[in-house]
Amino acid sequence: MKKILSGFLVLTCLLGMSACSSDEEPSTEGGEVKQEEQKSEYALNETAEIEGVKYTLTAVERNSGFSYNTPESGKEYVIVTVSIENGSEDKVDYNPYNFKMLNSQGQEIDNAFVVDLDNQLDSGELTLGGSITGRMCFEEPAGDTGLKLNFYDNIFNEEPRCSFVLGA
Repeated sequence: MKKILSGFLVLTCLLGMSACSSDEEPSTEGGEVKQEEQKSEYALNETAEIEGVKYTLTAVERNSGFSYNTPESGKEYVIVTVSIENGSEDKVDYNPYNFKMLNSQGQEIDNAFVVDLDNQLDSGELTLGGSITGRMCFEEPAGDTGLKLNFYDNIFNEEPRCSFVLGA
């Protein structure tokens, strides 16, 4: 029953994310296409604003395991806390699967499923002015200092909308 419910939840999130992709075209002035230049990499506690929605990486912690979960040999858990605030006029979907972690070996990893993680980021919708803060866990090589948390606003995008550099 849990597998069916989880599958339905993931399918619903995927459909919701694909329906929320932007159809806006860049403005033109004098025949030239103008796009807003946006920073693509952010540090801890810097805010990335994408179409009125603010994303902030507020904390990074490394962990060798929990009571029910331990990482593979040579790896550690990297736990990030992300804050999302909707300043747009539309409802905005959020989902932990919009985030992937890129390590120094060029591997982009999805969230790890851990049982004991408090305040885990779930999926849902934010109305105008709504906000949420949640944690996600990734299993990465121990001591990797080249980690980036990539945010994709749509599962069909090949390039992240922004990245948060985790540092050492």
